[in-house]
Amino acid sequence: MDWQSLWDGKFIKLDFQNKRKAKDNGEIVFLATAYYKIENDGKVVGNWFDNRGVSFPLRGTINDNVMTILWGSEETEKGKTIYHYHINSDKITVEDFILNKGEYFKFGNAIYRAN
Repeated sequence: MDWQSLWDGKFIKLDFQNKRKAKDNGEIVFLATAYYKIENDGKVVGNWFDNRGVSFPLRGTINDNVMTILWGSEETEKGKTIYHYHINSDKITVEDFILNKGEYFKFGNAIYRAN
């Protein structure tokens, strides 16, 4: 997970990479890039693009040290991601949820060291 401020802070870019083992002992690599714009009232809007060829809108909120993003569309998939920056430990926790039949189910959880 790599975050960058773009164009004098007008946008934030997230580059993301995830690897996991395939059944044949090979690796499955997931790559994504997201662009976020944080508006004055703490609302967040953006777009997601990944190596599956999928793109979808992002919307959410940021307050204190938590950013909650609702992602996806009827044509793709829908879910939410919660990013929590822990100032005291300089870590970021990320929780990912998929929306299925109106209910969110957690499918991912990670802890990153902030740089």
